[in-house]
Amino acid sequence: MSLEARQTAEKEILRYQNRTGLALAVLLRYAGISHRTCRQWMRRRGVETRHNNNIPRNYFLTPQEIQAIVMFCQKEQFKG
Repeated sequence: MSLEARQTAEKEILRYQNRTGLALAVLLRYAGISHRTCRQWMRRRGVETRHNNNIPRNYFLTPQEIQAIVMFCQKEQFKG
C-alpha cells in the first residue's frame, strides 16, 4: 500500500473515532484492518512501506533475454 493511501486510511479512521467516540478496535474491524497492521502503521508514520519484492533476483530474465524469446516465438509462428 502506498504511503498516501495508508495516510488517508489513518486520517479517516482517526477522524471517525473523534466524531463518533467509537473505540478504535470497532473502527478497525469495520474497515477490515487488523490491530497489528494499525500498530505497524503508527510506528512507521510518514515512512513509505518497503518490500523485498523490488529486489532483482539472479533468476530474472534480462530485457535482452526477453527480446530474444519474443523474436524466436515470432519466427516459429511464421514457420508453422
